[in-house]
Amino acid sequence: MRQFVKKSIRKVKQKIKRRDQDPTPPQEQSTSSEQTGEMATEQQQSTISEQTDEVTTEQQQSRIPEQTDEVTTEQQQSLIPEEPPGMTLEEHLRALHVHQNVEHVDEPYDEDLVRFQAQLPRPDPFKPPISSFFRNESYIFEAKNCETESGTLAEETFQYFYCREKHQFQGKVEHESTLGKENDFAYVLWPVSIMLHAAADCLSHSRINQVEKVQQEYWNKDYHAFCAWKMFLGNKDIYYDDNAHVVQALVSSYEVTGQLEFLLQAKDVLECFIMPFAEKESGGIAWHLSDKTVRAACSVGPAAVSALRIRALPSTHVIETRDKAESYLRFATILLTWLQENLQDPKDKLIWDQLKIKEDGSTEIERTKWSYNSGFAIHGFTLLYEATNDLRYLSTAIEIAEAAMDPEGALFDHCNPNLSQRMLSDGSFFLHHLVDGYLALSKHAHTKKLRNEIVRIAKWGKEFMRDREDSLYYRGSRPYTISPKHARQFYKKFGVGKTGEQNMQERDKDGNLCKTMIGCASWARIIHAAEIVEASIAKDSEDERANEGVRETTDAMQI
Repeated sequence: MRQFVKKSIRKVKQKIKRRDQDPTPPQEQSTSSEQTGEMATEQQQSTISEQTDEVTTEQQQSRIPEQTDEVTTEQQQSLIPEEPPGMTLEEHLRALHVHQNVEHVDEPYDEDLVRFQAQLPRPDPFKPPISSFFRNESYIFEAKNCETESGTLAEETFQYFYCREKHQFQGKVEHESTLGKENDFAYVLWPVSIMLHAAADCLSHSRINQVEKVQQEYWNKDYHAFCAWKMFLGNKDIYYDDNAHVVQALVSSYEVTGQLEFLLQAKDVLECFIMPFAEKESGGIAWHLSDKTVRAACSVGPAAVSALRIRALPSTHVIETRDKAESYLRFATILLTWLQENLQDPKDKLIWDQLKIKEDGSTEIERTKWSYNSGFAIHGFTLLYEATNDLRYLSTAIEIAEAAMDPEGALFDHCNPNLSQRMLSDGSFFLHHLVDGYLALSKHAHTKKLRNEIVRIAKWGKEFMRDREDSLYYRGSRPYTISPKHARQFYKKFGVGKTGEQNMQERDKDGNLCKTMIGCASWARIIHAAEIVEASIAKDSEDERANEGVRETTDAMQI
């Protein structure tokens, strides 16, 4: 069982032991002690079993966690499944949610739990109880996930790439972001984290738990981080940007489910792995654990966004001191300021990719401009504005968004001479982060323009990147790079002939077209954002019609 899960279970067991011990009257404790001295081990077990059966309803209720006080004893008994032979204690705890009669400790107390215990909020009757760790085991197709187009795509993506027997997400063939045949073409962490984010956006709680259950296979408790591949002894292949993406997905999962374990692990990664780097080093966040000389925008941006998202959670969700909240704000402010000063192009305002520190201490800028780096900056500065009401941050977010939406800018594909018909050139796995930034900023500025751009990107994906044979999506955004068939479709639509250019990320190692989980999950997130926007537009139109009706009625009454 994974170590992070063990920590949560041990915490529960310690709470259970205290609940079992505290309400016991001194006389009852004394009697139990005398009986223990007079009985053999076999007799003890028999007697304990008989005593358990004789516990009154009132005593049972006193031992049940506060969050289940309204459930009767009979209902509780009916909810407890029988323990199959050979089932471990931890598995049984997961099945029961909380097992109030167990007093077993399978390993020494871990001091790391002290930090987690200090963060546990008091019971909140308006929030769902802390659930057991990712316990749902139903993998049948869930029709309720298909009520929206984004949900349908996310559910089909889960079904297509999840392997129940291997308990992992895997491709049908070897391609980018998968391992080889010896590992059944299983995915590395990055696509799994995006799948979790898509599940949090589009799918049911059970699906979210199932995806996160797979993600836990990559957890490295020693580094408080997720490895690029499943955890094994000595695995130090850990990326800061991967873990920043994971934190965002965990926060989204917590916001949807209310399960505290998502938030605790998000905070653990942020506070114990990502934030210490920024405190110790001279600026920015590295890309990989093994190389501190590269400070990457793709690590800095999502780390800042993650800190601000956690800080923005309602106080009823996270019991924190004022200092802790301020430390999150300070951390994000330092990161975004560093990003603006070091990696923002002063000419077009877009974000460069990396800063490299040479041996002599001088620096070199990698000037590639990926859409997601600007998206993180838009998102981060928007959240920073919301946290501080400082209009300078909003102004920065606006100028980056305006640059990102410029069809003559670096982020667009320039093959089409018609500016209004141009599309961003990056793949969906970058674009969904840009869309996140647009969606956040649209609450404060350029509302109509940003909303329209989100919907336009989603429609582009549906028209050109969706395979009508299986309803899954290709990962890119330039259809003419997929196949000659797609190039003809592009020509028919725009009159632009593009041939000979091939995106090998759309193909397996043998050169055949294939679908990727990161592509499908990313398009699901983009389509989900478009659905949010379209619902907002519809509501605004309805409100406007209602207001117009009121004005007409008022004018008629005045006449």
